[in-house]
Amino acid sequence: MRGFIYKMTRRAKAAFLRFKASTAGRTSGNRVMSIVVGICVSFILAAALLPTAFEQIYTVDTTNWSAAAQTVWNLLPLMGVVGLLVAIVAYVKLR
Repeated sequence: MRGFIYKMTRRAKAAFLRFKASTAGRTSGNRVMSIVVGICVSFILAAALLPTAFEQIYTVDTTNWSAAAQTVWNLLPLMGVVGLLVAIVAYVKLR
């Protein structure tokens, strides 16, 4: 078993090095294109999934919940917006 794991580890390392060598010569145009494709895919997924998520959040029955839990639940969308803004600021600062 040990020899098998060693052999698989060596194969994985060799595959990673081949992948690294094949992507090392990417031009900036390729990187820009992959970023654009990633953003488009993200927008498509968000457009498909967010309406369902919002519907589920807003149709929750909170009548038997405590007042504090109801207040926090109503602030959930605001917390999501604040989290999104913090993520954007962190992304910009890392660039």
